[in-house]
Amino acid sequence: ADGGIEVHMARLRVPDPLHPTVLHALAFTPRRQVLTTIFAKAVAQHSFRLATSHMVLMLTLEMLSIGGTTFVAQVVRSGELLDGDSGSRMAFMLWSLVISFVWAKNVLAEIFLLTGYLRRSWAWDYFTKTVILYWMHMGLMFWLVVWLCVGVVTGFDGIDGTVRPLLASIGCINWVRVLYMCRGFEQFRIGPRVLPIFAALTEVGDFVLITLFFAMSCAHAAFSLSHASITYTDILFSVYRLGFLGDFNTNADVLYLPSLDAEPMPTSPFQYASFVIFSFVISISLTNIFIGVMSNAFDFHQERVTELFVRNRAKLGLHHTLMKEGAAFWIPCSPLGFLAGVLMRILRGPRPSESSKKRRDYLWVCYPKNDDDQVGAADITLRGALYSVKSTLEESLGAISDQVGGVAKRLEAMGPRPEADMTLSETSPDVLSEEVPELPTPSAAKSAQMVRVQQLAEDKAEALRPTQQLRLHIQYAKGLRNADGFFGFGSSDPYCTCDVVGKASRVQTQVIPDTLDPVWNFRCEMSVHDGDTLLFQVWDKDVGKTDDFLGRVSLKVDGWTGWSGELDLEEGGDGITAVLAVELELDTPPKTPALPQALLQAVDGVQESLSEGEFQSILPGEVAALAK
Repeated sequence: ADGGIEVHMARLRVPDPLHPTVLHALAFTPRRQVLTTIFAKAVAQHSFRLATSHMVLMLTLEMLSIGGTTFVAQVVRSGELLDGDSGSRMAFMLWSLVISFVWAKNVLAEIFLLTGYLRRSWAWDYFTKTVILYWMHMGLMFWLVVWLCVGVVTGFDGIDGTVRPLLASIGCINWVRVLYMCRGFEQFRIGPRVLPIFAALTEVGDFVLITLFFAMSCAHAAFSLSHASITYTDILFSVYRLGFLGDFNTNADVLYLPSLDAEPMPTSPFQYASFVIFSFVISISLTNIFIGVMSNAFDFHQERVTELFVRNRAKLGLHHTLMKEGAAFWIPCSPLGFLAGVLMRILRGPRPSESSKKRRDYLWVCYPKNDDDQVGAADITLRGALYSVKSTLEESLGAISDQVGGVAKRLEAMGPRPEADMTLSETSPDVLSEEVPELPTPSAAKSAQMVRVQQLAEDKAEALRPTQQLRLHIQYAKGLRNADGFFGFGSSDPYCTCDVVGKASRVQTQVIPDTLDPVWNFRCEMSVHDGDTLLFQVWDKDVGKTDDFLGRVSLKVDGWTGWSGELDLEEGGDGITAVLAVELELDTPPKTPALPQALLQAVDGVQESLSEGEFQSILPGEVAALAK
């Protein structure tokens, strides 16, 4: 239609693309490039849409659980239930029933999911850090359910304030869990917004452990120098306030005195010295480094938000499918058969017809048509669009650079440009006189004409030089310099570029994060000529600053048809012995055609006539006709 967008239609040539094996491959694939393809996005999107009703149900139940824990916390804080009427007791019993039902439903769903993983021999993929934390949450919920049941059975006589820490922990975890459950939704871009935050939080464990050691060293020094009445708990709290809040009191947090009017101890100079040292190390240095680590981690995952989003959607779709398989397994069993059947009915939704089953056998996808996309239709991403624009600009700038270079060579061959000698007239200081340079002699004109003909012949030879297609495979690198390491954690994020020296032609591999031995397995094709030089450079990807240089090596295209092996990287750093493994395959070059005989005779004739002193004016049009 007018003003519409031309699109491509494609079908994934795999029967049943929503099979658990396909979803498992997307959810746990180590190759991040797979997650940016249009088919991975289509499979993940459709699988999550099938699980949307279940996700909405779980979100609703979690919000009800939050409401129940809030009501119980209010009752415990005020103690109004013991003196209230029967209505308050009934509300307490109803909210207790809701909390117990949500806990039972969550435990049952996890049992079904674990069964699905076990039946497909994927048990190790099930036990992730997130799942372990979730089971710990279920354990806390179990103690709360037991406490509620005991309160209901005993007539609410056992209700006291000892359950407050349990309610506080469960309430905090419930709110974070609700946010984490929204990671697959596209509405308001909530999924792409929260995933980089959660991913960044998972990468600060090493730094927190290092900071903990420094904090304990500070606490140990303060404990040894403090007054006898100061407890170790008071010291730990003072270290926390000093290091992370920047708040301290001289008497309480520096000299560790029991009261404001107490006399300083003889060790007060050492106390002041330790305060200065540890305030600089913890409060200034480590705190700012922690902010930088968090910022870099967030930027790193923000650049890969599409991969995170597709992976998590595929994992949610996989969990939905495996829950149904686990529920189907437990249906014949007693006493979980009835509950499993009800839950499976909720998960499965309406029973599909035979025609709809046939339509689900294959997955059709639709994506915008882009003829100028050099990345390929299998990688329609923002990065691909940027690379397409980049390649177009490089071709245009390369053509302009070649034209400017040709003009510069011609001007240089014609000799220096005559310049006018502008001097002040002695008779009239206010008037400028110009000494006009002498006109070029016939011999100079002859030399210029000969150079122009020779240049045209050389340009023709360069144009006739055959173009060869190079198939390039950048395999891996080993022993690179660590440009990002600090305190023993963190490594470089290397990528490799390949340039044809003197030409606007460049290819670049993907970035491999946090490694000194990256494996790229990057393949591409380039157009080269015999005699060209390939320049390989390895860089460390940085966010917010210039990428760090890790080494370079060059290889000349000199008559060979293939090359494979490891190249020693130069300028890799002091004491660094790094190598780069590449594999090159060059098409057999066609035979170089000889220059046209008419052009050679014309050039020889002009040179002969000029050498004999016969000057003949050759117009640019005639020279162009000879060259043509």
